[in-house]
Amino acid sequence: MHQQDILALIDTRNLWEKDNLDPDQLKEPTRSLDADVDNTMLRTECGGLNCRCPDSGRFRPMHYQGYEKKRGTLEWVCPVAAFEFDCQGRSECYRLGEVAAGAKSWVVRTKVDADNLRQCPALSPSTLKCKSLYRKRNGIERINSRVADGFMLHSHCLHGKQSMGQKITVSMTAMLAATNFAMQLNKQEQVRSLMLSLAA
Repeated sequence: MHQQDILALIDTRNLWEKDNLDPDQLKEPTRSLDADVDNTMLRTECGGLNCRCPDSGRFRPMHYQGYEKKRGTLEWVCPVAAFEFDCQGRSECYRLGEVAAGAKSWVVRTKVDADNLRQCPALSPSTLKCKSLYRKRNGIERINSRVADGFMLHSHCLHGKQSMGQKITVSMTAMLAATNFAMQLNKQEQVRSLMLSLAA
């Protein structure tokens, strides 16, 4: 799926409850980005990235810069540099991250794992784009459920792709016609209903 440039929108299952380093600051557990490296980068189960200030201990989400297709990574930038505010632990944080002297920001890249897109996705779930796309996914799933259950496509006697395609087309047309009729009658509360009579 990932190899065909299909964006996977997969919700997390939150299996890291026991690993939360600071539940007072973060709603979700974190783990070190690299267990073999002593720095301030902590990742969440759904692929987000946080920086823990070595001076105050405060968590801040790293600023997401986007997906780098050629590298197969997500790019993150230090929030202090991205939003230009003061951080007392910035120099120590950069030292732990082995950032080159004179660099304006700490750039971190996390690898996208095509076999584990739930925890290493190609689009960070913390972004507005992901949240917007996930709302659309929920909307499509409601439509699919309505077609399958309301028009009884779960229990059918149809055979062949063409017959099923015709059945789905008729079902979707009926849903759109009912929605259009409800809007014309100014009955918005019945737009999603397949059972209530619109003529009443």
